[in-house]
Amino acid sequence: MVEQQQLAAGEGERAGSSYDLGPRVVVMAGTNRQAQVIRSGEDAAWMDTGTSWSLAPADRAKRKVRKAGVTTKAGDCENRSVLNSNCKMKEHGTKVGALPVGSSVDEGEQKSFRPGPPAATNQELVQALDEVTNGTVDFSGRPALRSKTGKWKACFLIFGCEVCERMAFYAVSANLSMHLQEAFHEDVSVSARNVNNWVGTTFLTPLMGAFVADSFAGRYWTIATFSCGYFVALALVVMSVTLPTLKPRFCDILHDKECFMPTTMQVGFFYMSLYLMAIGAGGIKSCVAGFAGDQFDEGDKKEAKGKNSFMNWWFVSISFGTMCSVSFLVYIQITLGLQYGWGIPAIISAVTTGAFLLGTSQYRHRKPTGSPFARVAQVIVAAARKYSVAVPRDEDLLYEIDDKEALDPNNRKLPHTQDFICLDKAAVPGAAEIVHYNCKGAKPDPWKLCTITQVEEVKLLIRLLPIWITNLMFSAVFAQVGTLFLNQGTTMNRSIGNFQIPAASFPLFVTFTICALLPLYDRYFVPFMRKFTGEEQGITLLQRIGVGQVVSTLSITVAAFVEMKRMSVAKSYLSENGSTFNHHSPSTGGASVDLPMSIFWLTPQYMLTGASEVFTSVGQMEFFYSQVPDSMRSMGAALYLSTVSVGSFVSSLLVTIVTRLTMNSNGGWIGNDLTRSHIDYFYWLLAALSLLNLGVYVLCAKWYKYKTIPGRTSTSTFTSPDPTLDSKTKNFDDNGQLKLLSGRPQCNGCGHCDSNSSDQTHPPLQKSKLVESNVTHFTN
Repeated sequence: MVEQQQLAAGEGERAGSSYDLGPRVVVMAGTNRQAQVIRSGEDAAWMDTGTSWSLAPADRAKRKVRKAGVTTKAGDCENRSVLNSNCKMKEHGTKVGALPVGSSVDEGEQKSFRPGPPAATNQELVQALDEVTNGTVDFSGRPALRSKTGKWKACFLIFGCEVCERMAFYAVSANLSMHLQEAFHEDVSVSARNVNNWVGTTFLTPLMGAFVADSFAGRYWTIATFSCGYFVALALVVMSVTLPTLKPRFCDILHDKECFMPTTMQVGFFYMSLYLMAIGAGGIKSCVAGFAGDQFDEGDKKEAKGKNSFMNWWFVSISFGTMCSVSFLVYIQITLGLQYGWGIPAIISAVTTGAFLLGTSQYRHRKPTGSPFARVAQVIVAAARKYSVAVPRDEDLLYEIDDKEALDPNNRKLPHTQDFICLDKAAVPGAAEIVHYNCKGAKPDPWKLCTITQVEEVKLLIRLLPIWITNLMFSAVFAQVGTLFLNQGTTMNRSIGNFQIPAASFPLFVTFTICALLPLYDRYFVPFMRKFTGEEQGITLLQRIGVGQVVSTLSITVAAFVEMKRMSVAKSYLSENGSTFNHHSPSTGGASVDLPMSIFWLTPQYMLTGASEVFTSVGQMEFFYSQVPDSMRSMGAALYLSTVSVGSFVSSLLVTIVTRLTMNSNGGWIGNDLTRSHIDYFYWLLAALSLLNLGVYVLCAKWYKYKTIPGRTSTSTFTSPDPTLDSKTKNFDDNGQLKLLSGRPQCNGCGHCDSNSSDQTHPPLQKSKLVESNVTHFTN
């Protein structure tokens, strides 16, 4: 909000009072005085309150009379204390005639001025207000102008950071499992566990990034800082496979008779670099989607329409980064080496970070609203302190923010709900709080008294918890793409003529499926389903997530059948040849695979995994972004990413348990020799757990209640109107004049404050019911 203007002494209300009409227009109240409209990036335009309104920018000449009684050139008006339409002004000792406010004086002339700009109509005023976005500011902290900031132009620069992060992540992770087996001599199960742990950490650090962004740094500075750190981490990873002292010697654990173990320094440096990448990714992942979403104004129909399909196209952009990694960069890794395959994304990271910083003036920013964890803790502590207090049946007796505070798009009121009534105790004011806060004007201690909106925010997070938990199994299944799916592919025939397909490039089918289905989903599926459901997004977000979980269960089932087929072919081959087939890793290149089964048998499970991403992953991102409180938007993106994180840890835990329980002479279900292992059993276990999880998810989805905001009529993510923009002319009265907020609320008769006192600022807790009710009711 722009800074409020104060009244001058001697005019109307007492000095120091201020009045505002929301986040866009600030005027000074009073009769027949000069008022001011502030427009971002321009000088003030003067207008007479109650008569005509001028929105044209003021003359920028140095001799402009900017405020009645004050000049910016030589000489002052004779009377500074009273705002008058005329004043005498001295210019180099020469008396100048009466000049109206808003005119200019030419040096050397006794009576020369240019009249102020013509009055503007209400329609022109509304158009000017329309130019200012809702609740966002530019880099300088001024209200962001719609024509100069945000929208798709800014989004493309923001998308660049995420595309680069995805490209670098998949470039490293694509062959990471095989690199750990060859360079660090880890077993298949150990490398799978270590990859899952690293991926899990990468998707867990966004919780840290979200905390930093929402608490104090803001999304822009979080992205900028962590992007620089991500580049440094990538450079260290490249050094670990380039410098001779840091690069371990490669070894085939199945065929090489002698392997040179890596040194402690080599292992430590490599893993340190990997986890620094994970930390850098945390600040990018948690903020990119939210910051890009800030570039659209939900209260503007045109921009809201673009925001409805924003998440789909955001996912297409990161899929493009993934596609570049698992195709071009993987090929570079095999033909030229890891130092080039990992060095290229490091260079791209530096370029995209620079481009992001160059676009600083294009972005719209939302100011950080404080630690979301502190807000949650305040409700829990306040409710615990009042564990013996009875919650009144009348919700009007509960403490709430006032209407002016609720105009802030980051602090919109949430309606009271009947779930988790015990938390409502945090919003029940005691007798002393009624006296102190209602009559003395002090703000309540948030650790003792919270607003209903703050309590409802905690309830929202509690409702999200079952949905979050039942999405972990989906991520555990997806984790197999970069581990066991990859190891499967290395045992199969990957040749097409003289060209050999890298097994690490096969996730390309996941990306192709996502890029192909997302535009079709947005263009055809949504309009088709909208005819039957009436939902703006075709189906609800929870339904979309559920469909993806069904497809995910189907993909791991298909993977189990394909693995059974592969095992059957392997046994037949072994019985005919009497020996094991060659097992070579993709990064060694050149060696052929003898198992007579094409790697394209894996195509269905990869494509079904991609289809499940279209429904569940995009749905999760939209769902958590839209359902978290307004002040925790970065936390919404982090919640989605944390499902990937914890799901990877779940996969790692399952691999560890299964390996230990099934260990035998052949290596168990997950051994180094995949022809003698039974990965198909592990896939069947995942399928059974996914089916069980799906049943629990359906029950949780039926129980879940979508977040409601006054004015929202749909579960659509981005279409809820802002309460400050229900009507473009809401700030005008029936006569077409701008309505002013004048006067102060009077003391409601509690008897604890002087009605003539100048200190009668009342917080929202001012309803007469609070005074008329028995005060002892709140202290039982």
